[in-house]
Amino acid sequence: MNKKAFFINLGFSLLSFIIIWVLRDEILVSISLMVLLGVVFFFHREPREWIVFLVGLVLGVLLEVGSDQILKLQYWSEGMLLGVPLWLPLLWGLGFILIRRLGNSIVKY
Repeated sequence: MNKKAFFINLGFSLLSFIIIWVLRDEILVSISLMVLLGVVFFFHREPREWIVFLVGLVLGVLLEVGSDQILKLQYWSEGMLLGVPLWLPLLWGLGFILIRRLGNSIVKY
């Protein structure tokens, strides 16, 4: 990943946090993150990267629901996915993709 791609990915991650902070509506945030994920995959896609996204999505659901239901580590006042906001696993998947891309860029250079 070159410098331009790095800054594009950084912009996408910052945009996702801004979306969550500004919208405050679970459905709107989820739809906005889905659109953002589509844009991320449209601009820069690597082979089988969707598998990394799915692993992050599944682990996000398991860890967030597990920590919410079993360990009571956090509290979400309104969550549509077993007490967890819908957008949170999407953010986990996006995070897995961005961390993988960052790791690949470090290994290449």
